[in-house]
Amino acid sequence: MDKKITSYSHFIVYAKGWYERGDNIIDDMKKLVSERCALDIQYVNDSDVWSVLVDALFEHVNPQRNKWVLAGLFSPHCSDPDFLKGWTNECPLERAVKKILSELMTLEIKGANFKLEDPDPFILPVSDEKLKQWEDLHG
Repeated sequence: MDKKITSYSHFIVYAKGWYERGDNIIDDMKKLVSERCALDIQYVNDSDVWSVLVDALFEHVNPQRNKWVLAGLFSPHCSDPDFLKGWTNECPLERAVKKILSELMTLEIKGANFKLEDPDPFILPVSDEKLKQWEDLHG
């Protein structure tokens, strides 16, 4: 059976470290949303980023795990100053994006029922070294 490419491919590829990270993770996500949804980036907003990442979480992560991840983002301790030490310069969306990306990063691709697209340097920067590694692995 031929595996289909997941529409969240570039988010997973990003989460797994194949793309170079920009200075602002939200801006990176907006570029990926723009590509996935065929929207000019000027029309992509924070709620689009949230919506697409939550959809990716529900599409690819175990349902029990999704509930735990989302509940953790909204639990009372998430506003506790002791919990937030080290996150103090991040907005809540940035924390949520990082948490969801960390879940996507751990996905097992080898046995999955989908496949990933190659990293695309026209979407986000990809180093020549990473492209070579990708070709060696997925060639």
